[in-house]
Amino acid sequence: MKFFTQSCLFMASFVLLFGSCTVQDHLQPSSVYQNCHLFVVSRNIAAKLLPGEDVKVGDLHYAATIYDAGKPFIVREITVEDGKTYAIGGSPYDLIYEYDADGKVIRTEDNNPSDKYRTYFDYLPNQINTREAAFKRSNDILTTHILNNQGLVTNTSFEYGAFVASTPIYDENGYVIERKNSSGESVKYTIKNGNTIKKEFAGGASTVYEYDLSRPNLPNPFPFFGKENRNLLVKESTSTQASHIEYKYLFNNDGRVKRMITKVISGGESFVQGFTDYEYNCQ
Repeated sequence: MKFFTQSCLFMASFVLLFGSCTVQDHLQPSSVYQNCHLFVVSRNIAAKLLPGEDVKVGDLHYAATIYDAGKPFIVREITVEDGKTYAIGGSPYDLIYEYDADGKVIRTEDNNPSDKYRTYFDYLPNQINTREAAFKRSNDILTTHILNNQGLVTNTSFEYGAFVASTPIYDENGYVIERKNSSGESVKYTIKNGNTIKKEFAGGASTVYEYDLSRPNLPNPFPFFGKENRNLLVKESTSTQASHIEYKYLFNNDGRVKRMITKVISGGESFVQGFTDYEYNCQ
């Protein structure tokens, strides 16, 4: 299935309110997402403008962000980040979620410019079946997700008999702490205060994650794949790379994330890798 993800796009479950004030309250802030579902995620096309480059809203320009380099787009916004000017626009890569009365996701629509995908979810006592339909593909892809006694996916199989490359292992709280591939190699995750703070690969490389503990993460449309991080990710550093990635957030009047700005920091310089916008459906 083509679930919409970025190496750095993290969707999280609701954070509960606690009546008493403890140290844990600072690690599990009151959720501004109570009774809210993630509705639309849009990854925008963007390009950094050169000094003196005269580009206006409505102009035709060409993308420079990592996934869209060279693609033409119509500019609909000009913004400044870290002293650099960016043109944003085009047809964003929208992922739209639809839920049932119980708050379970029953359909997603991935409006990728190259095609449009719809995935339908059918919930059974011990498994979840999905069907992915694409406008440019004649046959649908049927997938079965087997659930454990926690209601979490432990095995995924496709109608053609192929199995996913990694098998998740969860802790007692529902967080993924390890993934094993078909060769027996594993990736291990360290969880602290509801956040993944380290990912360790079989070859010895690792990635370290940092969070804003005052901000809850976004609602998680797919809780059956395990709990997501409790707080907003702000930085990730990989041991094999000199650069690192930082995340900046803009918030709406209700305190919910309306835009995530992904930046690569290398040699003291920053470059925006992407602008991702979010919309919610709140009761």
